[in-house]
Amino acid sequence: VDAMSTTFDNITMPTLFIAGEQDQIIGKAAVEAAVDKIPNAKVEWLARCGHFPQVERAEQFVWLTQNFLNNL
Repeated sequence: VDAMSTTFDNITMPTLFIAGEQDQIIGKAAVEAAVDKIPNAKVEWLARCGHFPQVERAEQFVWLTQNFLNNL
């Protein structure tokens, strides 16, 4: 837990978080806190999705990732 408080401290590149709205492991407050620590970070929330958006919403995950990278 202590290490997590500094995990995102030196990230300066644009960053995309893709998170499930029903994630029971990492809550919305924790995701938002991470986003707030990184300049140029954003989060995309996936509906009807838990902790594994890359599996649960694979097509949407790939589309969001490609779109993010194409717009850097």
